[in-house]
Amino acid sequence: MTILNRATSSDYPCLAVDWSSGLVGWYGTPDAKVSLTERQTSDGAHEVPDDQVLYAARTVTVGVVAFGDGRSQVLAQQALIGSLSGRTVRVRVVDATSDTYAYGYATCKWDGERNHLLPYQQGTLTIVCPDPRRLATEPSDAWLLPAQAHGGGVGLSYGASGAGLRYPLDYGAGATDSRNSATVRNAGSAPAHPVVTLEGPLDAGATVTVSAGGSTATVTVGRAIAGGTSVTVDFRTRTASQGRLDVTRQVTATGWAPVPADGEAACTLQATGTGSALVRVRDTYI
Repeated sequence: MTILNRATSSDYPCLAVDWSSGLVGWYGTPDAKVSLTERQTSDGAHEVPDDQVLYAARTVTVGVVAFGDGRSQVLAQQALIGSLSGRTVRVRVVDATSDTYAYGYATCKWDGERNHLLPYQQGTLTIVCPDPRRLATEPSDAWLLPAQAHGGGVGLSYGASGAGLRYPLDYGAGATDSRNSATVRNAGSAPAHPVVTLEGPLDAGATVTVSAGGSTATVTVGRAIAGGTSVTVDFRTRTASQGRLDVTRQVTATGWAPVPADGEAACTLQATGTGSALVRVRDTYI
């Protein structure tokens, strides 16, 4: 579902946000999950480290109105809301320059009193998001390719006989090709967890490094990735998948550094083959 703007009575049949009750719980922080230990011999409580400032699930409520030319059309619009039940849905809110989304499950309650002479029905849609983070719809991407040697290869060339330098000097791919490194940015207010996708063909041992905020995360795929297939590594869940298969055991990782709020991360790929790697980060908010 996407919440875009106010609908008018000329948009029959449609679902619209009821701005008299509006959108609640989207921009504010969810309830904090912080345990305080009171100081016994002085005022206040002991300090809480940053990594222990945690938040509960995000609960969002939206006033909705089902419009129609008649009661049958109103019921049809209500049925669209009902189709959201029993599954995880993505809720997206576009508001001026802000465009973010989150995942959750939906419930809806319609007003008990109905006037059959009015071509609309009011209700409240509630979405509970287990992951409280809001993510930007437009990502920040770093496309990485294996560094390819050019001409005489990597490094200085000393000629066929090894006697002296051969001009013009060839410094190899390291100096002329920076396709194996790039930068991603998180312009949000909370740490963002990268998602790395390695596309084959890549030989075994393909490694992606993400360095941000003084920390470095390294992910290495221990097996070859065939052409037409890919391995996706999620830094938040610390899992790897290939299609619908869990291949976490085939991936070696050291550190899972998130990209800091309003920060950048340097990404590099060390691999052989003709495949690629994509490091994707989305502005993240809590």
